[in-house]
Amino acid sequence: MEMASPVSPPVLERNGDDAEVIIIGGGLAGLSAAIYLARSLRSTLVIDSGKSMAAWEPDVQNYLGFPAGISGEELIHRGRKQAERYHVRFAEDEVIGAEKEDGTFVVRAKNRSYHGRRLLIATGIFHLPPDIEGVRECLGHSMYFCKDCDGYRNQGKALGIYGWNNLTVDYALGMLVYSPVVAIVSNGHSPEWDD
Repeated sequence: MEMASPVSPPVLERNGDDAEVIIIGGGLAGLSAAIYLARSLRSTLVIDSGKSMAAWEPDVQNYLGFPAGISGEELIHRGRKQAERYHVRFAEDEVIGAEKEDGTFVVRAKNRSYHGRRLLIATGIFHLPPDIEGVRECLGHSMYFCKDCDGYRNQGKALGIYGWNNLTVDYALGMLVYSPVVAIVSNGHSPEWDD
């Protein structure tokens, strides 16, 4: 059975709009939203800074449809190819602000401004690794940011949770599901968590 070719979204009536919908963020959430919008025949532009956290993950094990796992970079690459199949356009740019003027969103970015009727923000979260030499090389191998994504693969291991605030404690308590040995490592900072 042959699949039907994707239909191009209708041409915008308003002059000067770059797209009917502008999505800020080219990670997994932004790509998923872009595919749904484009399949609903909405002219869609994704502004991608290239800083998706998924790209740091060498082995994503909890994403539907990949039982053997997949690298974050490959998952993003496949998502982008799928979005392009439905005529989603991409701008490699970094957004610095957005405002609504006369019913149109104006998205200011480092390279230029973009105009659209709707704006969807899918920037996700961005963790900054601690400023410790050699840490970046450990990301996704022996250092992780997400207990929900990476706790399972660290079952039974002695774990150190870096930080000194309430979020650190919440994370450490959550990791007790996976390991009986969880320590908070503050790197010399005084604890700032609640009693």
